[in-house]
Amino acid sequence: MSLIQNSTIALDIGGVCIQLRHREMFEYFGWHDGPPPGVMEMSDRLEIGEIDAADWLREFHIYTDRRFSDEEIIHGWNIVIGPAMDGMPELLGELKKQGFKLVFFSDTSTIHVAQIYRDPVMASLIDAAVYSYEAGTKKPGRKMFETFEQRHGKPAFYIDDKVENIDGGLLYGWRSHRFTDVADLRRIIEKKPIVE
Repeated sequence: MSLIQNSTIALDIGGVCIQLRHREMFEYFGWHDGPPPGVMEMSDRLEIGEIDAADWLREFHIYTDRRFSDEEIIHGWNIVIGPAMDGMPELLGELKKQGFKLVFFSDTSTIHVAQIYRDPVMASLIDAAVYSYEAGTKKPGRKMFETFEQRHGKPAFYIDDKVENIDGGLLYGWRSHRFTDVADLRRIIEKKPIVE
């Protein structure tokens, strides 16, 4: 890999750095056919900072008929945060050793961020982050990309698993790659080095 000191990589979290376990999370709450209408919309409001965690919890209790404590709800909601994607900690470790600044660039909430940083390996690899709840919008909203650039400049490389987010990155002139698995990402980096 041909890399350069002090270059920045923008990394989506779910589906890129960590596995997501939506089915297990919904099962915990007894939603065997998926969440009731309104739950995901309410959670989107949390992820763009329109409501805070306390407001979200108050509303969430209504959707679960008050069957859970606050702690149980947070635990259940964090079940979605699975283990690291196979091979990703190793790849990120290699990139970090070669001088890259690794920055999370993610649609997420304060609740999930706290869970993500409980993984000591992942926490040790990531240098900074830009989250939707700070920017007030989710990707591919312009404000997310602007917030990232204000803090870290245009990244050398952007990795995300969602087509619409990659399209957004390309629109703003970011060198963007849709993530499918670590082996494919390695091939892309080897074929077209992040910094030539």
